Amino acid sequence: MRFAARLSIAIALLISSAFAQQSQKPAPDRDAFTFLNWNLELRIETKTESLFVRGKITVRNDSPLPQGQVALQISSSLKWASIRQGGDPLGFTATQLRSDLDHSGNVQEAIVALRAAVTPGASVELEVGYSGTVSLEQAFNRLTSTQDQAQRAEDMARAMQR
Repeated sequence: MRFAARLSIAIALLISSAFAQQSQKPAPDRDAFTFLNWNLELRIETKTESLFVRGKITVRNDSPLPQGQVALQISSSLKWASIRQGGDPLGFTATQLRSDLDHSGNVQEAIVALRAAVTPGASVELEVGYSGTVSLEQAFNRLTSTQDQAQRAEDMARAMQR
C-alpha cells in the first residue's frame, strides 16, 4: 500500500510539472518589431483627467526569426483594454515593467499572443484600446522641467564654447 501511495504522489508531481512547463511561455523578443504606422483616436476628459485611446497600429518583424508574440508598452498610468487582430480579440497578459521610458520608471506592458507567427519581414495590423488618467498638472510640470533641463544644457554648451 505504501508503494502505491508513493507511486501516485510521484505521478501527480510529474503531471503537475509537465503542466507548469507547458504554461511557461518564453519571453518575447522586445526588439523584434518595428512600428510602421499608428492611427489612434484620442479622447481627453479634462474634468476627470482621463485619456481614452482606440486605433490601429502596424508592426513589422525585423528579427531573423518568426515571432508568435509581440510586446506593446504604454505609460504606467494607463491600462490595456483590448487588443484585436482582424476584429478578433487576442489573448494578452498585462504587467508593469521597470523601464526608463516613462517618467514613473515603469511601463504597462502587454505580451500579446498573435494568431499566427509573423515571419521575418512581414507585418501585422493590430487594433488596440487603452485608457487611464493623466494628471494635467503633472504633465505641465514634466514639460516645464524638460524645458528647464534643455535650457540648462544649452546654456552649459554655450559657456563651454567661450
